[in-house]
Amino acid sequence: MCSGLKQLRSKGSDVIVFHLLDRDELEFPFEDSTLFEDLEEDLKLLADPPAIRSAYKRAIENLIEGYRQSALPTASIILFSTPPPA
Repeated sequence: MCSGLKQLRSKGSDVIVFHLLDRDELEFPFEDSTLFEDLEEDLKLLADPPAIRSAYKRAIENLIEGYRQSALPTASIILFSTPPPA
């Protein structure tokens, strides 16, 4: 990610990265046994959400912070989440 951002920045562009996550990815509100499916790879995981919630939330926080750190000082990262269902 950084080399492309640095290239844009070196040409005088201001760089902003919009990081969009679904609200459920941030809050992990699941309670019952759930089958999670990766949409980019053919991976599936049947899990008990209460048992993995704290580890998941730490992992997603670390991922978000890792993106921020890898982009600085080249770009600003703005995190957005999807709105709650109507």
